[in-house]
Amino acid sequence: MPNNKSYMRKEIMKTLARPIAHRGLHNINNGVIENSSSAFDLSIQNNYAIECDLQLSKDNVPMVFHDETLDRVTEHTGKIRDRDAREIEKVALANSSTNDRIQSFAQMLRQVDGRVPLAIELKPQKNKHENELLAKSAVQALKTYSGSIAFISFAPELLIFVKKYGFDGARGIVLDHFTSEIAKKHLTPLKRFILRYMLHYPFTKFDFVDVNHNAFDLLSYRIFKKLGFPTAAWTIKSQEQSDEALKYCDQIAFENFIPK
Repeated sequence: MPNNKSYMRKEIMKTLARPIAHRGLHNINNGVIENSSSAFDLSIQNNYAIECDLQLSKDNVPMVFHDETLDRVTEHTGKIRDRDAREIEKVALANSSTNDRIQSFAQMLRQVDGRVPLAIELKPQKNKHENELLAKSAVQALKTYSGSIAFISFAPELLIFVKKYGFDGARGIVLDHFTSEIAKKHLTPLKRFILRYMLHYPFTKFDFVDVNHNAFDLLSYRIFKKLGFPTAAWTIKSQEQSDEALKYCDQIAFENFIPK
């Protein structure tokens, strides 16, 4: 565990004290879209922690959005990285009953205002330089924010960069088997091996593990769990999955149902 581990564990457990609404408490059937202002409002009203995603705009502003491209959840096409923040903020989320638009991270922080904990996933960018820009700008956005917040990422270097730029809060590594076709397309076999077994720990010194609920069998997960690292599991989609997952982790990130 990191230095001053009892303090850090206390901070992490603030984030893990309640189930985490994955991309906010969204429900497309009710016109509440993932990573939207409405989804975050509902999370706050129901006292759920919020998980959301950050991508980088053309002018290096962190935007609350999951995908690299606009295509899946808007009526627009093209990469987030190819548009300035002001242009992105005008983009409506498709099927939103309240005409929600894409928010910047700064806008989202003002909305939440410390009322519930945040787990912010930093999405890997196309190269190391852009990863560093995303980490730096995300940390800068927190200068006047006083709520409970943790950064998480699949990319170890993003956790290193947020610490480099002054973030002293909880940092979680996202863990998976890394056997999907997407993982094989974007990551070399060596990189996938390093990620699967968290061999980057001497460099990242992450504080907790955010694991795919289908990857509890990983030896690396079992070792870090045994060592006392706090853990969360994603993405849980039913009460049955939740009941089973909580046998192996401290908290869940959920969507498409309301956990008991």
